[in-house]
Amino acid sequence: MIDAQEIWSSKHLPSLPSVAVELIQLSKDPDSEIRDIVSLVKTDPAISAKILKVVNSAFFGLSSQVTSLERAVGLLAAT
Repeated sequence: MIDAQEIWSSKHLPSLPSVAVELIQLSKDPDSEIRDIVSLVKTDPAISAKILKVVNSAFFGLSSQVTSLERAVGLLAAT
């Protein structure tokens, strides 16, 4: 069995990018707004690409491709 505490205390894990940490904090804040999240996501091309990839995946089954981060974040927030 894998010990989660051992994994989190490992010195070999890469640190989370500061944008990811801020994104986690915003997602937990009930007063944050979609535009705050979108503004933050736009500062990190890798996270932006991952969000668009997820929203455009078969899981969402959308009939047209989402190219706007505003729409992508809104769709994710609604699920």
